[in-house]
Amino acid sequence: MTLPLSPRARVAERAFLVLAWLLIAYLLVWHGLVFPLSSPSADYGKHWYAAVAILHGESPYKGPDLYLGFNYPMLTGFLFLHLAAFSLDVGETVWEITNFLFVIAGALVLVWGFRPGGDERNEALEGTGVIPGLRSFLRRHWLTTVFLLVANYQPLHRVLIASNLEPLNMLLGAMFVAFAARRRDTAAGITLTVFALTKLAPVFILIPLVAMRRWRIVFASLGAFAVYGLFLLVTGYWRTELFLYTDVVPRIPFTYMDLSCSLHRFAASVLDPAILENEEAYKGLVFKLNVVMMLVYLGIVALWMRLKHRDPLVFLAWGCFMVLPFTPLLEINHFVWVTGAVFLQLHAWRTGRMSDIGFVMCVACWVGIMNLAWVLSLPRALGLNIPTFYPQTFILVVVLALSGAVAFMRVPGEEDVQAHHGDTEARRNEERREQNLETEKSSGKSLSD
Repeated sequence: MTLPLSPRARVAERAFLVLAWLLIAYLLVWHGLVFPLSSPSADYGKHWYAAVAILHGESPYKGPDLYLGFNYPMLTGFLFLHLAAFSLDVGETVWEITNFLFVIAGALVLVWGFRPGGDERNEALEGTGVIPGLRSFLRRHWLTTVFLLVANYQPLHRVLIASNLEPLNMLLGAMFVAFAARRRDTAAGITLTVFALTKLAPVFILIPLVAMRRWRIVFASLGAFAVYGLFLLVTGYWRTELFLYTDVVPRIPFTYMDLSCSLHRFAASVLDPAILENEEAYKGLVFKLNVVMMLVYLGIVALWMRLKHRDPLVFLAWGCFMVLPFTPLLEINHFVWVTGAVFLQLHAWRTGRMSDIGFVMCVACWVGIMNLAWVLSLPRALGLNIPTFYPQTFILVVVLALSGAVAFMRVPGEEDVQAHHGDTEARRNEERREQNLETEKSSGKSLSD
């Protein structure tokens, strides 16, 4: 078992917790409230204009303030219809406070979804040393752990400062993985559909769910898509949404290419930089590269299905990460989609479903994601004559490779647990023998005196 903390260690731990919560409060309040409320919002306006357009029976995808600006399914516009009840200026304040609340709600969902339970108190996960001590700390201070990681998650800082839609997507991604981990399959399926109807790309998460045979989640998600489609047909909004998929979405990758660190932009810059100047050529490259990546992805998924002793939740975390490479417009902001996947990996390790080596590999992924914004200046600082987004694309590839490798690692089996338990028991017996020897020496010395 884990040894109790010494008085000095308890004092140090309490001091750390106080400092941690001071840092959490500072980062969340500064990035979530102070900075957004004191500076112009980058993305809010299009959501306000979209809400007004929908209430007036107009398309949210047309007009000088909306075309190629509001590029989300109609459901997103419906979710924020309340913005039209405010003036443009007042609505911005409401929007920014709502974004802050989305982040807090997302963190609380992660606390609830992966809270420690009695099934984690396996003696094979206990013992002395750094690793068992860290597991013990996570169990005892899970609330602090979640908020500390969320508050330091650099992509989240970017979305709060920009005041865009991503805090909602962070919440939806957290809800999906929490529901999936806790076997709330219907809720997970419906949440996944809402997630996909705000950012489209999360629909690819259905692929690992099919491989995992989580059919209730899959059918709940498809059922929710069907209900939404029926709503569009009955209300006549299907024509408006069809315009999104036929006219708006195909133009997004090229229009906002300069903001992207996607594999598509990287491939174009390496194969033929002239592609970056031609919209039709770039759209063709995006399509071909996505087809190739999908074939490779399906092959890897099929291989995973043939293996035994692999943890499905770790595989699902990788499936959430795999949403990113299919997105031709990939910004740092979009890495908030995988916030829930990060905690899914942490939960898997804390509960013994992931090896310590796998945990170290995941930590490397998290460090990379948390430094995505800082590496923009790396090429210039090193004097490299390469595009500034190259390091970000490199981090994306490393994250996908490492998290995929972890998904294919064997789950610690019963024999591993027994071996670990035997090692732990042997150490305890050795400690008891040493204590007995010391007791006998002390007794002998007392008798001689």
